[in-house]
Parts: sequence; structure tokens; C-alpha cells
Amino acid sequence: MTTPKLVNRSEEIVTHALGHILSSSEASRQALRDFLLTRDVDIGEIKRVETQNLGRRGSGIPDMVAYDDMGAERLLLEAKFWAGLTSNQPVTYLRRLPKDKPSALLFVAPPVRLEELWQELNGRVLAEDCFDLSNEKVEREIRSCNVAWHRKLILTSWRFLLDSVAAQASIAVAQTVNDIHQLQGMAELRGFDFPQLGPLTPEFPRSLPLLYRLIDDTVERLIERSLAEIPGGAYRPTVHRAYSVRYMTFCGVKSSSLGIYFRDWRTYHHKPLWFTLHHYGLSWEVVDALFKEPFRAHQNGTHLYIPVHLHGGQYEAVLESIVDQIGRIATLIEPDLTPVYPCLSIGTSGGCPTG
Repeated sequence: MTTPKLVNRSEEIVTHALGHILSSSEASRQALRDFLLTRDVDIGEIKRVETQNLGRRGSGIPDMVAYDDMGAERLLLEAKFWAGLTSNQPVTYLRRLPKDKPSALLFVAPPVRLEELWQELNGRVLAEDCFDLSNEKVEREIRSCNVAWHRKLILTSWRFLLDSVAAQASIAVAQTVNDIHQLQGMAELRGFDFPQLGPLTPEFPRSLPLLYRLIDDTVERLIERSLAEIPGGAYRPTVHRAYSVRYMTFCGVKSSSLGIYFRDWRTYHHKPLWFTLHHYGLSWEVVDALFKEPFRAHQNGTHLYIPVHLHGGQYEAVLESIVDQIGRIATLIEPDLTPVYPCLSIGTSGGCPTG
């Protein structure tokens, strides 16, 4: 699968910003060393850092390399937002680290990706006979383990790393702390970029935690705007091998839902999310309107399935777009409702869930 250019660009921008801070501030380099010490690895004094260092032929191109006073590579850092692991990660990078002195391979990613990435990193390392994992430590936003010889594998969130570095650097240099806070804002912004979703392939399970969060946040906003309710918390998330949905009462229509239909994501490629309504209790005029543009609903038994269109971009904008699309359905059911947002262009293509 080709990684979207926006994703690669986000990682590149944040990596270079972090590299600039570390290169220009001894306090930040010491703070990074202190951060690694909390994981029981002392890489010594960091004398310089480089971004996008090619290194030995076939050893990959890590996003950042930190060197000690002897010029040895002691830390390799990989920035992750929504891109997957490359073929060199993590095994080739671990092999690149020195055997005779403490060193670390550090991955940094959004919090929502930590569990999935940690499992994948561990699986790839364990597949190699020359590596053993030991002394694993798992906390809320940081995970680490020992690898063969003096090497350490670490995964943490941008928030946890930058908070830790800023806290240590604040003792020394106020300007460095200000730069780190700006980088925190940049990383958080990139961390909430919503990737452009296409066909359901083996690469896309990494998008599921973000989709689940998007569904939950959409339901909460619909409740806040009195478009939906969950009586007494009776409707809980429902997970099935073919779908994962959140049920609600929507504009008086019980057992409405918003969710992912996995088989249909593969079949219809660009449509993982669907909003469903029972058509009983709806007037014929409403049902007829839902079959037309821009909704293009499809009927399966007593259910109407309406595709929810996703567009890559800032998480908040994607969330508001979904609330807007569902809000339009509400104005059909209850014409006196004020539209949630100004009119947006919504795509129209066929296909109906079969879950």
C-alpha cells in the first residue's frame, strides 16, 4: 500500500522540528538522555543529532540519529503518525545499534496507536532468532523492553516524550521549553489528522482505533445537540465479526445506529461508515427523500442504510462533517429542526451493507 503523502509529510515536518530543537539546545539533549534513563538505558552525553541519516548500506534511513562524544550511534528515533512500519523496522535498525554499549531504538506515535504498534514491533523482533525480549515494561503512554546485548526498544507517545523533555529542560532554558511546547502543538495536530481511507486491506486495521473513536465522538455530539439519545445507557457498542456499531434513538427512531461494516468496506472500498434507520415510523416522503441525492440510502429488510462519507483531514473537521451529514437526515425526519451546519457537498455512490 502506498502511504499518503500527507502522512509522510507530517512525520517529516515534526522530525525536523525536533531535530532542530535538539541540535540547538544542550539542555534538550540532556533532557532526552534523562528521559531514556527512566527506561534504564544510559546512552551517555548526546553530542549531536542528525535527521534522515542513511548510515550503512542496507541499514535503512531512520528519522533521527543521536551520537555520543565518540561519534557512535546511540539512539535511533522513528516518528510515527499514521504510516505503517517499513520493512527495516524495527529489526534492521536494532542490528544497526552497537552491541558493546547501551543504545536505544525509540518509536514515537499518537497514543491511540501505541497498543497496535507495540504488538507489531514485538512480533517482528520475536520472529528473529538472534533477538530475545526481556524485562518488558508497559505503562499508559510508554512501553519498553530489553533486546539482545545492550539494546533497548522503546515506544512512547508524542505527548509523553515532549512533556518529559520539556519538564527537564525547563530547569535550564526557557526558550527551549517554548520551542518544545510549539512542537507539542504541531505533533498533537498531526496526531489528529484523519487519514484518507480507501479499500479495506491488511494495512487498514491500524485505522480502526481512530474510527471507533470517531463513532463514539459523533454519537456524543448528536446527543449534545438533542438529535439522539441513549435511554438509561441501554444501547452499548455492539461488535460482531461483520460489523461494529453504536445504537441510539435518533429523532425518535429507535435502534438507529452508526458503525463500521467490514465486508462492505472491502466490497465498496471507500465507505467504512454507515448510518442505519428502521424505516417503520417514517413517512413515505422521508423514506423517498432518503433514497435520493445526497443520501443515496439503500434498503435491506426493515433497515435503511445511508453511507457516511469520510474525507482525509483534521480530525475535528472530519467529525463535524459526519455530524452535519447525519444532521441533514434529522431535518428530513423533523423539518422544524435548524440544520446543524451550512450545506456541504457529499459524494454519491452505490452499495449497501449486508451485515
